[in-house]
Amino acid sequence: MLVDVPDEVRRRVIADKHEAWLDALPALECVGIFRHPLEVAASLSGRNGFSMETGLALWKRYNQRLLRAHERAAFPVVEFLSSPQELRAKLSALMELLRLPHSLQPSELSFFEEGIRRNHTSEDALPPDVEVLYRRLQDIAL
Repeated sequence: MLVDVPDEVRRRVIADKHEAWLDALPALECVGIFRHPLEVAASLSGRNGFSMETGLALWKRYNQRLLRAHERAAFPVVEFLSSPQELRAKLSALMELLRLPHSLQPSELSFFEEGIRRNHTSEDALPPDVEVLYRRLQDIAL
């Protein structure tokens, strides 16, 4: 029987079970991805009705976990960039780094559709604690 699990629950289970997966699958290679905090907060506001403050708090919580996981066992991290061309180039480089058998050139990565994006990076200032975390993630990203 298939059970419809809400996205929020699914994300929490994945984030909370990261270490269990690593124990169960020791050869598993992790990759982290993060997005600009204001884009995430705006997306959560539009989709779930969250305030921007709540969205930023959730972004911070999940990305603190990402950073802690990376500090325990370094793995590649990619920023989900606003520019489709930049994102494709980063993902292509990631595939080469991971030595995937069917690495693709940036022009061959066609999953990213600019038209479906509703939230774009803002020039608004971030709360200082969020700004520091965001910059730390950018420092470790490919």
